[in-house]
Amino acid sequence: MQLHRFSTLMFAAVTAIAITSTPLTAHAIRPDYDGERGIEAQVLFGVGGFTAGTQRIFLQQGMGGVSALPQIVGAGFNFRVSAGYRIIPALSVGASFSISPLAAFLPPTLREDQWATSALTYSVGVYGRLYYLALLPSIPRTSRVEFSSWGDLRRLDPWVSLGVEFQNLSYRQVFREANNVNASNTRSSASIPFGLGFDYRVLPMLSVGVAGTIAPTIGSGTTFTRSYIMSGNLVTENMAYNSEDPVNLWWSVGLGAKYTLSL
Repeated sequence: MQLHRFSTLMFAAVTAIAITSTPLTAHAIRPDYDGERGIEAQVLFGVGGFTAGTQRIFLQQGMGGVSALPQIVGAGFNFRVSAGYRIIPALSVGASFSISPLAAFLPPTLREDQWATSALTYSVGVYGRLYYLALLPSIPRTSRVEFSSWGDLRRLDPWVSLGVEFQNLSYRQVFREANNVNASNTRSSASIPFGLGFDYRVLPMLSVGVAGTIAPTIGSGTTFTRSYIMSGNLVTENMAYNSEDPVNLWWSVGLGAKYTLSL
């Protein structure tokens, strides 16, 4: 009887010692790595511009007798937002939207005191993003739950992306003395955006970084609209045609933040 009681006490003591001596380690709340799978949202603020291989971006294809236009659009502020799903640590897919009010200039035939100009471009599309460090076996793959220091390599999260977008570029001239007297060109095309980014994780699910995009355009069509006064009546003309633009390129670069909500 005493031997049985002694054995029970010894078992309880050993169990208590084992429990209290077990080291406490950080574990992810979910079986996948926190911040490496789930809903991904990113915002970027920076600059963007439209680089034309020809100054005939708004002119009709085949209009050989018409002089090329001067540079009438320049760089401006750019805002880009994207949302997607990080399927695995190395890959995410999603959709993006970008908008840029651009600098606009007048052709030399118009006077600045009589005419005002504006330009805007926006794009919407889909992308696939590769986080290539996740494919390298030399990079630590332990859970991003508690970083050991600000120099912890697990904080680094660079990526490359490829997608397809619809892009719209508009340029408008308005007569200052009569707002209904104006002319506008709207150019629509498809583009193939290639992106490159470098993210640094402040928290396991929150990162900040820099990203850039270049997007060559493929094919385009232009709509030209003009309104003017004739014999006291407002006249509006519309024309649609294929643009003459063999090589054009949209670009942007900015700083931003990204949040990944693990599910």
